[in-house]
Amino acid sequence: LVDDSLNGAFVTDMNALPLDIPGEYAVDITINGITYTSQLIVVDTVMPEITLKTVYLEPGASAAPEDFVVSYTDASALSYEFVSEPDYSVIGVQNVQIRITDLGGNAVVSDAMLLISNVAPITIEARTMPVTVDDFDVSGYASASLSTDLIPDTLGEHVVELLLDDVVNPSIVTVV
Repeated sequence: LVDDSLNGAFVTDMNALPLDIPGEYAVDITINGITYTSQLIVVDTVMPEITLKTVYLEPGASAAPEDFVVSYTDASALSYEFVSEPDYSVIGVQNVQIRITDLGGNAVVSDAMLLISNVAPITIEARTMPVTVDDFDVSGYASASLSTDLIPDTLGEHVVELLLDDVVNPSIVTVV
């Protein structure tokens, strides 16, 4: 209240209102013994902020858009959808776009990487010695070689290719 002498109070339990869901809510207020009903309009005009990660899958597996989410910031609930569904039948690295929409209709499209391979990603410490096929779990293959040269002296994710029984399989080396 602007004028404290009017003796006003909320009748509606404001803690019971879902203020994280956009909409119109009836609010009862008593001022000097008279109850008034007003409308509280909750809007969401802020875009979601999101951080995505690379997802690794073995051939034949699939992922949901939310599997790529590391963290998000938004006042309301979010929904996720692929802009174009990934092709899970193709071994390789694919760029995927994910549309993230909040309850206010604010949407953002973010890019992530999908790796489909028979070789799991590895994490190694930075070093000056090159990555070799021995750094990967390639047991079960008659022949295995690394067709990408990588000296892991730069932090981050690096895509490499391994030749397993004459089939190219990408993998990711994360250097920490």
